[in-house]
Amino acid sequence: MEIRTIAYGFKNNENLFDNLDENIEKNIGMVLHQLATDVVMEAKQNVGNNQSIDRGTLIFSIRILEEDYGKSVTIGTDAPYAEYIEFGRGPVRPVNAEVLHFFTKDGNEVFTKYSGPTEPQPFLEPAVIKVTGKFSDIYAEIQGDFINKLATSLLDAELI
Repeated sequence: MEIRTIAYGFKNNENLFDNLDENIEKNIGMVLHQLATDVVMEAKQNVGNNQSIDRGTLIFSIRILEEDYGKSVTIGTDAPYAEYIEFGRGPVRPVNAEVLHFFTKDGNEVFTKYSGPTEPQPFLEPAVIKVTGKFSDIYAEIQGDFINKLATSLLDAELI
């Protein structure tokens, strides 16, 4: 009596690992892009929830500034006053004029010789902290989707 064992699937597993290796950088790029997109959305929500600042211009200025797909991403804003909201500022006195001149968020015109310090009201850093805590979930989702699609295509190719 002779017993023969035939194993199926080794070639598919080899193809699966080869494809994983070839696509890891692409998948990491997708993860970084998703993280950046989520940080932008969270930062905009943080600004929108802050009732003590003029939110419109700042909300629309928060975006992905630079992206080297798979390697790095820069998120920020080009609103000149954003750093004072994020980090606060010290007191301000006029340097080249007799008085400071500015408008409040309600549109009131102000002339004064002194403006007190402002407390930080961070919107970007809390967004980065919250979203990067989800890195493993986002990576697992993107990598899992990729593996499922790849495995399905390899199985379909073998059945044809």
